Amino acid sequence: MSNPKSHQSSSAITGQARRGRKPLFSESMSASERKAKQRREQDARIMDISASEWSESDCLRVLTTKRFQPFHELAWRRIGQIKGYVL
Repeated sequence: MSNPKSHQSSSAITGQARRGRKPLFSESMSASERKAKQRREQDARIMDISASEWSESDCLRVLTTKRFQPFHELAWRRIGQIKGYVL
């Protein structure tokens, strides 16, 4: 007679801790959810701080996002400052 397999993992039976990073909140997020959150935070940062404080990443986000079209020239000038180009 063979023992039927249990639905519990071997780590749950032996009391070993699970591998991997614990989620920051109650449930872990998928990669697409993390990226969407990152974009929301970056969009909020773009709107909250002045153009002179934007990072290169912020400027590229402005230039590639249609809703930030009124800020394209500011982003272009800021990238020039960051890269050290003469304007």
